[in-house]
This record gives sequence, structure tokens and C-alpha cells, in this order.
Amino acid sequence: MRRSHILEDAIRFIDVHKAEILKANSLLRVNFAGERMTMAANREFVGLVLKDLLEGEKGLFTLSTNKKSFTPNFLSFLVPNSLHLFYITGLLLAIVMGLVY
Repeated sequence: MRRSHILEDAIRFIDVHKAEILKANSLLRVNFAGERMTMAANREFVGLVLKDLLEGEKGLFTLSTNKKSFTPNFLSFLVPNSLHLFYITGLLLAIVMGLVY
């Protein structure tokens, strides 16, 4: 996984390993290029990708008025591959719930 291309690499990784990721009690195992694979790296990976997906620049989500939650952007249909990116977001959120101890 390259930090400089985290979202692109994450999408490719998830698409290739989707069946393994979706298995019950499956652990996500990723490593950044040139770094050791650790559980902390897995959590960092998910956090970085979610942060990238939730950014306003992507156009998928908007920050709610209370600034505590995100809602889908009503213009997200203009974002290329928006449905796939929503799927990736949901899958990563499910992984996060599984990584919390």
C-alpha cells in the first residue's frame, strides 16, 4: 500500500480481496510500502482511507450542521464511481467495528 496513493491502492486491494474481507472474523492485513505489517498499520490504513473518502473535496459526503456526522451529498451522483466508493466506505466502516476491541 502506498501512502501517497492510499485511496487508489485501497480500492484495488479491497476489490481483489473482497471475498476474504467479507468472511466472518476475518482480519484485514495490509502493509505500507517499505514498512512492517502491524495491527496499528491496519487501523491506520482504515483511518486514512476513511478520512480520504469523507473529505468534502471528494463530493461523496457533507458534514452535517451539528459537525458531528456526515450525510451523503445530494450531488454525489456526479462523482465518478460514486456507488462503488459508497460501498467501499460501508465496508471499511464495518471493518472498523470489527477492529475495535
